[in-house]
Amino acid sequence: MAGLAALPILTILVLMVGCRWSAARAGSTGLLLALVIAWLGFGYGSRVLPELGAGIATVGALGEALFLALTILWIIFPALCIHELQTRTGAIDVLREAMGRLSDDPRIVALLVAWFFVLFIEGAAGFGTSVALAAPFLVSAGFGRVEAVSIALIGHAVGVSFGAVGTPILPQLAVTPFSGGELAAATANYHVLLGWLMPLVVMWLVSRAFAGGRKILLIQWLWP
Repeated sequence: MAGLAALPILTILVLMVGCRWSAARAGSTGLLLALVIAWLGFGYGSRVLPELGAGIATVGALGEALFLALTILWIIFPALCIHELQTRTGAIDVLREAMGRLSDDPRIVALLVAWFFVLFIEGAAGFGTSVALAAPFLVSAGFGRVEAVSIALIGHAVGVSFGAVGTPILPQLAVTPFSGGELAAATANYHVLLGWLMPLVVMWLVSRAFAGGRKILLIQWLWP
């Protein structure tokens, strides 16, 4: 049953990555598939919520999905506004020049942008906004597009636990008997144990990107 429930998500990924469909087209297809699976596979409206019936239950689910989508948009909209403001005023160029004055070492630039900046944006806005803002900045700083996205995704992945002002904690509170403090403490322990590895991965990726195909030693990408 878990595989059946995951089928719509896998379908969207295949359509977007493999077939190059747009997000709207792939998402609509995944939605239709999810509805069919809910009706036929899980008995939504018959075995599940039989008192409502399939029609009302489906309308209610779609209404909740719309509400959640608007909630997400409400969180990421200010971050996108900041990005648009930076683009129109030329602030991105100013930031790039200021970053160049701080250090000409691409490893330092990557840590400042893809670690500190990305973690801040992920915590404030979340939902991948940090990658959308940081990756173009890294490209403008001289990073390749693949390296820029990969490095930004690493910083983003570390911050998702407390991303979007702690939004990921809310569903955990709803389905577990633990308090917010207990969940936050347990999550923080994982960050202490594993989080320090991620900056090393960032430095390794940057060193590989700027090595020009040369083999480099461990100490060369750990130390300036």
